[in-house]
Amino acid sequence: MSRIEVIFGGILVLAVIAAGSLVLFQNGFALPSLAPGQGGSAYARTATPTMSEPAVFTGLRETDLCTCYETGFVRGNESGDIESVAYRGGFSSCRAELGAEGGNAWTEGWINGVDNRLSQRSCRFYMKRLSLQ
Repeated sequence: MSRIEVIFGGILVLAVIAAGSLVLFQNGFALPSLAPGQGGSAYARTATPTMSEPAVFTGLRETDLCTCYETGFVRGNESGDIESVAYRGGFSSCRAELGAEGGNAWTEGWINGVDNRLSQRSCRFYMKRLSLQ
């Protein structure tokens, strides 16, 4: 083999080893398995909160609105870009769960976070403003 083939072959082997290591370390060396009586794929992802999802909803309207508002504030302060995946994902989650009120809570929290209005960080002020409208 020529020298260039050996170099690219070595790079390919390192990439395969890195991908395999990544999978092992993410799963904590545990092989995925299905519980007895559970159908589907062993590799199906479970729903966990991510940067684009505000959190797991509790079913209590005020608590969930506060979760959307406060998480939107934090993410807006971190990211600031309203075109980001974090904004769209959080907005979609809140709107899907709580309707227009959830989307509004996420957006107001985001905007206040971007502007770094620390006096508006608390959901209590947001809920008070909602009740006055």
